[in-house]
Amino acid sequence: MDSDFLYGVQYYRPPRPPRNDWPNDLKNIKKQGFNAVKIWAVWRWINPKPDRYNFEELDELFDEAEKNGLNVVCNIILENAPAWVFKDHPDTMGVDSNGKSIMPQARSAFLIGGYPGICFDNPLSRRLGGEFIRQVVRRYRDRENLYAWDAWNEFQGIRSCYCKYTWRSFIDWLKDKYGDIENLNKVWCRNYADWEEIEALNPTAQDTFSDSMDWMRFEQHRVLAELRWRINEIRKNDGKNPVGCHTGAPTTLLFNINDWEAAKESDFYGSSMYYDMPPWGIGEYREIGLSLDTLRSAAKNFWISELQCGPVYPMNSSVSKPAPEPEKIINSALRGISHGVKAILYWQWRPEITGMEAYGFSLTNPDGSLTERCKAIKRIAEFIDENIDLLRKAKVPESSIAMMVNPDTFFLDRILSKREPWKYVNSIKGFYHIFNDLRLQIDIVTPEKLKADFKGVIIVPFPLLFDVEITKNLENIVNNGGTLIMEAMPGLFDKNGIGSIKVPGQGLKPLLGCERRGIEPGSPTIKVYGEEVKGHLYKEWYKPLTAEVIGKFDDGVPAILKNSYGDGEAITIGTFLGLSYYYSRDPKLRDVVLRLIASKIKKEIDVDFPLEIRKLSCGKENLYFIFNSTSKSITS
Repeated sequence: MDSDFLYGVQYYRPPRPPRNDWPNDLKNIKKQGFNAVKIWAVWRWINPKPDRYNFEELDELFDEAEKNGLNVVCNIILENAPAWVFKDHPDTMGVDSNGKSIMPQARSAFLIGGYPGICFDNPLSRRLGGEFIRQVVRRYRDRENLYAWDAWNEFQGIRSCYCKYTWRSFIDWLKDKYGDIENLNKVWCRNYADWEEIEALNPTAQDTFSDSMDWMRFEQHRVLAELRWRINEIRKNDGKNPVGCHTGAPTTLLFNINDWEAAKESDFYGSSMYYDMPPWGIGEYREIGLSLDTLRSAAKNFWISELQCGPVYPMNSSVSKPAPEPEKIINSALRGISHGVKAILYWQWRPEITGMEAYGFSLTNPDGSLTERCKAIKRIAEFIDENIDLLRKAKVPESSIAMMVNPDTFFLDRILSKREPWKYVNSIKGFYHIFNDLRLQIDIVTPEKLKADFKGVIIVPFPLLFDVEITKNLENIVNNGGTLIMEAMPGLFDKNGIGSIKVPGQGLKPLLGCERRGIEPGSPTIKVYGEEVKGHLYKEWYKPLTAEVIGKFDDGVPAILKNSYGDGEAITIGTFLGLSYYYSRDPKLRDVVLRLIASKIKKEIDVDFPLEIRKLSCGKENLYFIFNSTSKSITS
């Protein structure tokens, strides 16, 4: 198989698989059509004593892979520091919000212990971890079959730390943001006399907005800073091989990290995807589509870094799922290819045989014998081979619809949703489902990625937290001919979580051409275009200023308004239609959204619901993918 498209499988996570099985396993991996394996270079396993490194196993794996014509993606794992690090340097350990050290432990993905590792805000931790990176990279950088380095596996490790090094970094971050303690006091509603008086914050235990969101922003800042450090350490020692990373789930499903910012640091950027597990939904292909479109919008070179190919947690009956049918494996891989991925890596070849992952997630049986699922793997390999010339040139066509996601709103949603399902995430999913079911491709963009010359449709779900700069960008786009659709409570809070006196807030009133007259909780009925559809969570009604009323609640008050603004238009919806569709899948609601944007879209080719279609532009030719995710044959 041509290595322009990486098609591989996770193989080695010490201490599994058994060493004597490697030669036969790697031969079989090649026979299934794979051109790559991913292996873990684990700090605790390779560096059991200070200044002692045991690379025998990695050496042999590189050799066996090369014998079989397999590329290697090497995942450097720092999340389980060696035992000697904790013993000799206890100051490197993280600290929890109660001031207690975060002790190392084993877990199913880290059977050899040491998880979640040490805090890399500590300069000593970076020196120790950096030396391990240096040793690994310099040993394997010249290997002919080294394809790439994965610098961080799912951003695991200590995500929230209260050690003195992290706290000092937080105070410095606050100083950079606010400049003066009085500016912080104004936003946080405090009366600190000095920066050193600031107390520890714990957003999971408090319900205040401004301070909690600052702590969460800082956590994102420190994760991105650590990612930058990890990647730079690799690049300092290897200037030729690609370096990337992968997240546990994309921003729009979990907000593990800001995908757009993380992708900036990487030569490639990927995500894990397990279609029979949360947060992707149980067998829900729409969530896989949202994941892929998020990654595609965030990164030019994006991968599926872990794709499910086996049963889910057989030892845990509450979440266990059987092995996917071969058709499901084919479907999920082709979805990735149709969205423009440049690599697919399955998790994994052999199953674990202990811990909560035992007998799960694998392509083979515990003895390494092949399952029926391997036939599906081979079919995908053949498809890639047959179409490699097209796939080299393949690009996803430009979209005429963009959904704007605001990272700050995820922080607000975490606070609001402690006792309920995530409202913002499910609003995003709901609108994605609408356009997916309408067979309309959309991009996922952050406010910084809005293009001034965009003349399509911009959807802003759950727009509670806003900023005047975002408003200005949207004004320019609408004025130049774009269409804006915004849900209830637009600009209710500013970027710091401070409430607006009037709604719409944050300068949105002229753009939307209306103002709030009232709001109450509930799932209101809206009458629009001769249909009745249900909203969700709140009913917010408006007084039109320059806008016209195009839909009303069942009591006759304005529910949907359209405001002409320059060459474009802005539509305000006084409830949460994204959430409504997420829970109801009401086809009438989908049709109403289509009517709202009908003048802005044009379908080149269509198929009947529930079939789906995707297109890749490949120079002068196109590849079309038509999916039937039902169990029945469908003629369209």
